[in-house]
This record gives sequence, C-alpha cells and structure tokens, in this order.
Amino acid sequence: MNSILIIEDHQTTRKGLASLLKNSGYLVDEADNGLEAESMITGNRYDLILIDIFLPQVNGLKLLKKTKEIYPGTEVIIITGHETIDSAIHAMKLGAYDYLLKPLDPEKIIATVDQAIEKKIFIKNPPHSIDSHTGTPCLLGRSKQMIEIFKFLAKISTMEKPVMIIGETGTGKKSLAQIIHKNSPRKKSPFIMLNCSTIPNNLTEEQAFQYLKAKISEKKGNNHNKNIKYTLYLKNIDMASPSIQSILLFFLDNHSTSPDLKKPFMENIWLISSSKKNLKKLVEKKLFRQDLFFRINALPMYIPPLRERKVDIPLLANHFLNKYAISPNKSLSSEVLALFMRYQWPGNIQELKNVIEYTVLMSIQNQIALEDLPTYLKEAESSLFLDIREKELSLKDLEKIYILRQLEAYEWNQKKVAGRLGIGRTTLWRKLNQYGIVAPSSKKNLRAKSIQLSALKPKFYH
Repeated sequence: MNSILIIEDHQTTRKGLASLLKNSGYLVDEADNGLEAESMITGNRYDLILIDIFLPQVNGLKLLKKTKEIYPGTEVIIITGHETIDSAIHAMKLGAYDYLLKPLDPEKIIATVDQAIEKKIFIKNPPHSIDSHTGTPCLLGRSKQMIEIFKFLAKISTMEKPVMIIGETGTGKKSLAQIIHKNSPRKKSPFIMLNCSTIPNNLTEEQAFQYLKAKISEKKGNNHNKNIKYTLYLKNIDMASPSIQSILLFFLDNHSTSPDLKKPFMENIWLISSSKKNLKKLVEKKLFRQDLFFRINALPMYIPPLRERKVDIPLLANHFLNKYAISPNKSLSSEVLALFMRYQWPGNIQELKNVIEYTVLMSIQNQIALEDLPTYLKEAESSLFLDIREKELSLKDLEKIYILRQLEAYEWNQKKVAGRLGIGRTTLWRKLNQYGIVAPSSKKNLRAKSIQLSALKPKFYH
C-alpha cells in the first residue's frame, strides 16, 4: 500500500485530505508545521508528499527541496491558496510533480495523486515488453481509454468485419492494425499494407484493379494460392482523392470480370483501414464517399492522442528506454518525467519514441537528465514559465485559459472536457459559472469566445 504524508497547517483541510486519501486506499500520515514535517521526512520514505507552500517555521518550498535531496524518487504535490503563480512555478522547477489550487476539488485531488503514484511505480519498476527487441508490434497503456481498446480488441478478434481506426499522426494506428491481425485466426496469413496516398491518381478502373492486384501479389510474395486468406490494411484512407475513392470502392466490390479469377478477388480479404481525420465529418462535407465509408466502417475504433492519456507516458517512456538503451541501468530522472507529463506531445507516441532515442544517444550518465533532452523540449518548458511571468497571470487566470482552450478543442463538449481535465461534470459546471464562461449558441458567439481566449492566452499557446 502506498504511503502519503500531508503537510498542512489548516486542520480542517488536512483532516479532509487525510480522510479522502484513506478512503481511496492510501496509508496517510499528517504534519501541521514545517519542523514536524522535516523530522518525518528525514525518518520515513514516503511515496508521495502533499505540501502547503506557506507553513509555519519551515516553508513548503524548503521542504520540497529537502525531500528531493534525501529521496529523489518521492513525488511531491504542492498545495496553495495564494493568487500568485510564482511559487507554483518555482516548485515545479524544484521537481514538484504538480500543484493543487485551493479550494481543493476532491476529484482533482484523487486524479492527481493517482497519476503521481503511477509515475513513481513505473520509475521504480520499469515495465519490460516481450516485444521490445523483436519488432513485433505492441500496444501499451493502463489508462481508461487503452483498457477500453483492449476490451474491444478481445471482442472483434474473431469477427473479421471491416475495421476503421481513427487517430492523429503518431498515435500507433499501424501497430494497432497489426495487433488486430496478430490476434485473429489469420495471424499466420499475410498482412498487406497499402498507403492510399501513394496510389496513382490517373488510372482507369481496370488499370486500378490490375495495379492493386499487382501490389497485393507483390506483398504476398511466392504464395500463388488465389484462395489464401489475408488482411489488407488501407493506410491514410482519408487522404485518398475522390477518383481514388471511386477506384477503391470498385476494387472492394470487385465489379471487374477478370477471366483468371474463378471467384471475386476480395472474397478472402479482411479489411482494416485507418484515418487521421473523422471520416463521418468528411462525408458530411462531401469530401469522402458515403458508400465507401459504410463499406469500411463496420467496426470503428478511436486511438486517443497521448495528451489525453498522460498516465500512460511513464509506461511508454520506459518501454522505449528499455528498447533503445544499451545499458540496462539507464533510467529517466524525476525531473525529465515531470516535464514529459507537462508537455502536450503533438507528435504523440512517435514523438516520444524519437525523444527517447535522442536522449539515449546524448546521455553520458546512467540517469537521463533535463540537459540531455532535445533543445526544442527545453525551450518549450522555458518559454512556458517565461510567458507566464511576463503576463503576470494568477493561477485562476491560468486555469480559466486552460478550460477555455479545452472547450474550444472539444467543440464545447463538456463531458469530454471534464474527462480531459480529470474532474466531474458538476465541478466543471461550477468552474464555468465561477469564471463567467458561457457556451456559445452560434458561430458568432463561438468567435467571441475565441477572441476572449486570445486576449488572455500567453504566447506559449500559439
């Protein structure tokens, strides 16, 4: 059972936190002043410490620094009720995992504590993937989103109906397609990938049929059995031009009367497709054929971007570290992992993989430090702190900006935004009322909200 120390001089707050965390299955100790806390930190190795910044006798930042000096692996969450963000920024630079703003939200507390503990577990016991050196695709994750994907994979493994995978660049769509194939009855049959964005655009239907048939035959190699079952993976189907979409539909339905085939060419194919964009919206905008969409979309799957499942970052980072590091003693410092958790990862898993490969090459010591990271990551972190200082934003301003940003990103879907923020919908509703944020009822109001966000938004959001 994981142990937590709460350092808070306000008795009601401290007792409330202790009760909440005990009910969540944690062992909890309490301290109401800096001197008592200093003694407890020295004599005990806690998994996590929650520290109020402003304490009598010894302040929270000094306790944070002392904790990191004695036990670098202990995670620290800062609690503050003060309006300035300077102390929170300084705490993050000293190695704090995150900060919580008073009045405290129980759902936010549990979500932040669980993620901090999860990070510590992965650092202490980095996972070893049986596929890390074989090249066999693997899918890693312990987030709710990934667990749902695993459950869905188990259900569809024997169905052999067309699968459509939606996800941003770098989220692992190809790996997921390969895993679906590897867990199906066709696992010993060929897996053939066809990138729709590379199909020539000026082919007649018969030429297209022959082209695609040749490509598939090339992938199948020496196996000339026309009746063999195989999996066809159509990559980047959202990038197919209208003419290519028509050709693909023709190919899939096989209206050709090719004399050398006794049965339709597509009869033994299991179709898996992937797209970076929402195909349903493309259909609505007349940018994608509706008949082709229904042909390929029997079993839709969505892979969330890494920024929506940050709890998986330690697991993925350590997986890639084990894969690329020559030394088995190579590890990530708590400061590096904390930065990883704050970064938004626009390139998703592929970007994280590239960063780990880079740091393995650049790091001389066994533990990868901040200075080993790519320059752009360090600059992004520095500009974040610099721009906040230049704007002199309070924590409440920053929270309002972030909520507005998420509302716009999710088209004002409050259920999705609450899930992204790790809070309940009721809590989100209270914050919207607190900050005077009103959902737009028209495009005009939506633009007004965008202007409102732009006025507050510091440079690092651009």
